[in-house]
Amino acid sequence: MLSRRVIVLVLAAVTADSLLTACHSRNPPAAVPTSVSTSSGDPPIQPVWKPASALTGHHVATRAFGVSSDGTVYATGSHFTTALPNEFIVFRSQSAGDTWEYAAPAPDDSLDHLVKVDGGILATGGTTLVSTDGGTSWQPQDTRTGAAIGRIAAVVNQHNWALARVPPACNPLQRLDDQLVLSADESGTVWHVRPFRGGPAGSVPTLSDVVSGPGQIVIVGALRYPPATALTGVMFTSSDGGATWAHEEVHPTEYVGFVLERVLRLPGGDLVGIALGQLGSANRYLFARRTGNAWTFTPIEDGFDISAIDFSSDSNGLIADQKGVTYWTDDGGTSWHAVTVAAGEFIWDAVFVGSTVALTGTHTGKIFKTVDAGRHWRLVFSP
Repeated sequence: MLSRRVIVLVLAAVTADSLLTACHSRNPPAAVPTSVSTSSGDPPIQPVWKPASALTGHHVATRAFGVSSDGTVYATGSHFTTALPNEFIVFRSQSAGDTWEYAAPAPDDSLDHLVKVDGGILATGGTTLVSTDGGTSWQPQDTRTGAAIGRIAAVVNQHNWALARVPPACNPLQRLDDQLVLSADESGTVWHVRPFRGGPAGSVPTLSDVVSGPGQIVIVGALRYPPATALTGVMFTSSDGGATWAHEEVHPTEYVGFVLERVLRLPGGDLVGIALGQLGSANRYLFARRTGNAWTFTPIEDGFDISAIDFSSDSNGLIADQKGVTYWTDDGGTSWHAVTVAAGEFIWDAVFVGSTVALTGTHTGKIFKTVDAGRHWRLVFSP
């Protein structure tokens, strides 16, 4: 519900065929384009909305959630059938998640993520679609980097910043400009693209997530100093629209390797997110909070990937993982309480749609709702 929407750790895979097509087969571009992008020129897609109950008995997965300015909740998903495999679908609820309908605005499974963009809905993955009329029609967008970009890691609403990586098939020499920072206008229909230029000399950055706020863009990720393989957490900040970047290394001494994976900005201005630390031979996920210039880290769990984080206020927050468990906090992340929502299922996303109302979805297409900020959940949709 905060300024960043799309906290999904597993991104859409790009097929070999699509990479070859995107890279113009044997002729990848000599340099990453930095031009402005606009509508693809394709006609708008006008999907037909149907009751979600029509999917009963079908193989469906729900992925990422988004909330439009009028309170309508959307969720991306996949519909697998023998006749039409890997159909991308969008769920829509106008009752805060109690009832759902669905539509299929794209013919493939390349769109994983869904975010609000100033009243519109931006779906991103291998393709980008924008709706400015509540999902009635969807306009395909072309970043003009289709020859280079294979996946988008995160999109920020309102200020509209994104991260993307040039896939290896398009970047055989592994140039340092294989990671891109994209910015969009308010409608999400005009994109500016630039290679990322940040980090100290001799380091190789990996960008994980982005959030923006008044006068500042924040990117988190990790640094590697070849030939060493250990990772060091890093936060990049820019106050000039991404032209230059300052960096701050973040690495608690007890961890062999450390990565900042997700970031949100709370209403009060603090940054919160998810970090991954290597402790001996084990990986540990931690909740990270930055107040002023100081970081604090609270261990969450070992071994299972954290897949989502969201806050509705400075105090109320949710975290979800890949084994069907959510964690809630009402003290800003000082303490976390585990609740099993869907045992053994992969939770893709968790999003607040009100101060205490939130939704989450699983890889089996189930959608769950809480009205008490994560303490109790009920099933509201199951295919």
